[in-house]
Amino acid sequence: MLAILTTGHITITEHSALRRCPATLTPSCQVPLSAYVSSVWSPDNGSLYVATTDSVHRYDASGTLVKSLWPLPDGDDIPSDDIGGLTVKDKGTLILSMGNTVHMVEHSSSASSPTKIVQTLPVHPDLDPIHALSLSHDSTLLTVASPNAVVVHNLALGAQTTLRKLPGRVAVCTFHVHSRVRLLLGISHKLVIYDITRPSGPSRVTSIGDGVAGDVVAVACSPYSKTLIAVACCGGYIALVDLDRELRYIARPASLLSKLTYHHYSLIRSFHYKVNVASLLFSVDGASLYIGTEDGKLLVQTLRSTEPPKIIAVGEQGCRVEGLAITVITSLVNRVHRSHFYAEKEQALDRCKFENHWIH
Repeated sequence: MLAILTTGHITITEHSALRRCPATLTPSCQVPLSAYVSSVWSPDNGSLYVATTDSVHRYDASGTLVKSLWPLPDGDDIPSDDIGGLTVKDKGTLILSMGNTVHMVEHSSSASSPTKIVQTLPVHPDLDPIHALSLSHDSTLLTVASPNAVVVHNLALGAQTTLRKLPGRVAVCTFHVHSRVRLLLGISHKLVIYDITRPSGPSRVTSIGDGVAGDVVAVACSPYSKTLIAVACCGGYIALVDLDRELRYIARPASLLSKLTYHHYSLIRSFHYKVNVASLLFSVDGASLYIGTEDGKLLVQTLRSTEPPKIIAVGEQGCRVEGLAITVITSLVNRVHRSHFYAEKEQALDRCKFENHWIH
C-alpha cells in the first residue's frame, strides 16, 4: 500500500493500481494536514500513523481513523513543544520528538486504551528543534537529527554518539535500509554519507545537481539493491546514485585548495522535472520511483526505460503532496534480516567497531 498525504487528504492505494497509472486517485479521507510532520506504517502494515505539529493519529489500511494517540488525555502532563518527528519502533511503541527532546510512547491497539510516555532520551545537544528520526532496520539504533547536530542512540545499550564535522545544516537524515551502520544525510545540495562506526567525519560526499536545482529534500534506498540510492532536490531534480562507483581523488593546486579533495563520480542517471518536488520513494519492486510534487501530483517514474513519468492527480487541485509512506513486503524484510544474520564475520566486526565508539 502507498499512502499519499496532501494538505487536505489522505489517499491510500494498492501498488497494482499504480501500475495501471490512473489519471486521478480518489482520496480515502479528508484530513487537514497543513501542519504535516511525518507518516509511517506499522511493522505489520495494518496501521498508518500520521503526525502533525500538535497531533498523532492512527488510521487503518482503508484510511479510516482508528484512534487519536496525541495529545494525551491529561493535558497538564504533556510537553508543550511542537512535534518534529515520528517513527515506529514496534507495534506498540512510537517515538516522538518535541523541541529538542525525544519520547518513547506506548499505546495499545484498543481504541479506548490510554497512551503514555514510558521513556525520555537524553536532551539533544542542539537548541534548534529536532526534525528527523530514523531507526535502523533492526530497530536497535535511533538517529536523532536537528539542523546542527546528529546523534545516534543505541537503544539496547542506552548509549549515544554524536557525528562530527557536519558539512552544513542537516535537512534530511535516514538510515540505509540494508545497513545498520550507514547513515544518509541531505545537507544543502549534497548527499552526505556517514559510517557511524567512524563518527569523526563523513565517509562520502556527493554533489546533487551542483546546487542549481535547490537543496536535497528526500533520500530513498532501493528495496533490492544495496548500493542504489535516489536523491531528490526541491527544484525537481532527481539523481540515482550507485555507492559502488569508484571514488576518485583529485589533487588541486595549493593556491586553490590547501587539502586533497575528493569527488564521487557515482551519479548514474538523473531526471529533471519542471515542478518542485517534496517527497520521494522507491516502489516495492524497486522498478519505479514515486515522486510527490508541490502542485498535488504523484509522478511514477519507471527505471526500466527512458519513458517520461506517468502523472497522477491526487486529491483537490493545488493540494501539495506533503509526504509519502509505503508498506514493506514481509518476505523482503525477512530476507534482509537473514542476509545480515548469515554474514556473521562482517556483522561481528561492525558491532565491535560500533560499540568501541559509543560514549558511555
